[in-house]
Amino acid sequence: MSLVDLSSLSGYELERATVEDAKEYKRIRARTSMFKGTRPWSLVDVTEDLDPSQPWIGMEWENGFTSLEKYQQVIDFVWAAYHGVTVDAEGPGPWFGEFTFSPTNLSDFNAETVPFFGLLNYMHDNGIRMPLSGYDLEEDGDDWEDPDPDPVHGARPSPTAYWCSGCDEWHGDGSPVEEYRDSEDLRDGWGIHVNISMPEMRDATYVEVEVVGYCMNAALQRLNYEERLTFFGRDPYGWCYTVGGGGRYWWEFKLFHTTDDKGAIAGYKTVINGLVQMLDIFIKDREATISKTDMKRMLSGTYTSDEV
Repeated sequence: MSLVDLSSLSGYELERATVEDAKEYKRIRARTSMFKGTRPWSLVDVTEDLDPSQPWIGMEWENGFTSLEKYQQVIDFVWAAYHGVTVDAEGPGPWFGEFTFSPTNLSDFNAETVPFFGLLNYMHDNGIRMPLSGYDLEEDGDDWEDPDPDPVHGARPSPTAYWCSGCDEWHGDGSPVEEYRDSEDLRDGWGIHVNISMPEMRDATYVEVEVVGYCMNAALQRLNYEERLTFFGRDPYGWCYTVGGGGRYWWEFKLFHTTDDKGAIAGYKTVINGLVQMLDIFIKDREATISKTDMKRMLSGTYTSDEV
């Protein structure tokens, strides 16, 4: 497997994707740079095989691991098992990685047959868990050697070090673990984001999509603090945003507290289906009103489809 499905390409597209795939795998695994690199959707149409009549779900998981070894084990698994996944620099602890998954059909997401759930299950099956506090981190950076030294500045002194052009020196050159030791909750501030594309709005303008997003924000922000914790695991720092690419627009919800707990993620899945129900109502009628009671029923999975 790879960044994209190379078997579906030929000629220049295959050559370009092969080069990008090898470059991205090396960069992400060795952590030579954790900034956003080549995205799968810049190489191929990642929606080509999706059902156009369904909502599409794209997950972003700000994840973290207890050691560099476990991080690299997960990278090797994802690269071998899936297409359309990339990783960048967001998540808890020094061995962070935000896994961004290409969109999938809602039905496949609900059946848990998509890469997001594949990664979750792989972590549980192999005893790889997200660190909760700094004391969950393993001290494994002391004998580390840079597998890809910088051609100008030489080898990095630690896996998390970066070159500061202003100071003309390496920063973060001590233990990548020690600065996190006193952290009581490494997950603070990190989340799981969901992108939702609705079939009725794939040809809509930015303004049309933004109006529906405004309706969603106005509705969701009526939840009180305790209700937000119940549905999202936190008081969200972000809500519903209109985003786009390739001439299409959709909504990104930055709602959920990051976790690898299967029970919590099952709850998030229920909420995501509730968000789809709410979007459907506002798409059909921009002036619709959803009572707080009905919204909570949607987010908890007790609002039946024949009521929408």
